[in-house]
Amino acid sequence: MILLTLTLCCLLVTASPLANSILPLRPSISSIDHINLNIPSHSPFLEFYHALGLHPDPHRFRNLALNNKVVNKATNEVIFKGGKGTVWMNAGSSQIHLPAGKTAQKIDGKIGLDYASPEEVLRVVRRLSLNKIGGTIKIQDGGKIVECECPGGNSFVLYGGGGAHLHPHPRHPIVVDDPLNAFAYENSNPNQNSSEEDSEDSEDSDFVFCLGVRYVEFNVKFGLAERIAKFYDEVFGCEAGVVVDEKTTKSENKVKVAVVNVDSGQSMLFRELKAGVEPLEYDGHHVSVFVGNSFEDFNAVYNTAEARGLVWINERFSDKADTLEKASEANQFRMRDFKDEEGAFFRLEHEVRCVDHEMFPASRILEEEEVGEL
Repeated sequence: MILLTLTLCCLLVTASPLANSILPLRPSISSIDHINLNIPSHSPFLEFYHALGLHPDPHRFRNLALNNKVVNKATNEVIFKGGKGTVWMNAGSSQIHLPAGKTAQKIDGKIGLDYASPEEVLRVVRRLSLNKIGGTIKIQDGGKIVECECPGGNSFVLYGGGGAHLHPHPRHPIVVDDPLNAFAYENSNPNQNSSEEDSEDSEDSDFVFCLGVRYVEFNVKFGLAERIAKFYDEVFGCEAGVVVDEKTTKSENKVKVAVVNVDSGQSMLFRELKAGVEPLEYDGHHVSVFVGNSFEDFNAVYNTAEARGLVWINERFSDKADTLEKASEANQFRMRDFKDEEGAFFRLEHEVRCVDHEMFPASRILEEEEVGEL
């Protein structure tokens, strides 16, 4: 484990200070695959994610509620059927998975997203404001950084500083011509009553594309930062360390943050709360990661997890991988409880995937023409 003296401000505006520091000599985490958050219905959640510039993945496009409309012939009212099937919203090489649940799941922390420019981020602000989706919007540094909330209370931080260098993996294919685009344009285009030519120009200017997930941050109990960094170092072979949030360096209780480097330039962050303050109760959300660069790397992580009693089965999903043979067949396995010599100390489900998995972005490149027809 590496102990760092760098301050957290470096993390939130640029890549992780550990990113790309050395070539991976151990398995490591190669990229953040997806974040899984239950939602009680498609609307208004999908409209929110679309406003953020995330677009539907073809693999779950059929589940999109807005894609299953029925017209009441008597009243001409349009009714959208369904709205509970799982939808994947893509952000570069990462995804947000949105399966059905009784209540919306919430990460006690933040999710950082990258955009090409401040102007792109301000387009997101305009779309959220006009559609009245989500919670409070906080604009910082002239629009280079914007914080907003989804309808379920998850906090997103949008960075308009480029960030393309953080996402070297091929992006997931997206459905460009989908009902959400029509919804967003109809409801958020400020010039929709102007001329046809002006409307077309405005539609183009309102298109938003999220480059990818920069980081996922979780709030944790006071005193856990070092143990979490050590856990990722020993189990995944990641470069991991602890930094101090510079905003708290002059206070008596300095806030420590465990920083887990991801080879793609992304980060997983674990921010300690003040002593005596408890994080939100864990509600079952999970993070999926790809590990290493080969099946051998995946094998190594599984063997370490099994030796430590970390391998876990989530009965909700079909992948019941509790042996190396089953994990090899599925190209993935799951773990949930963080354990060390002192016992279990943190809970966050990880869906751990091999780069041979069919959902690894590089293995599912599609021609844009083919994607557009789905």
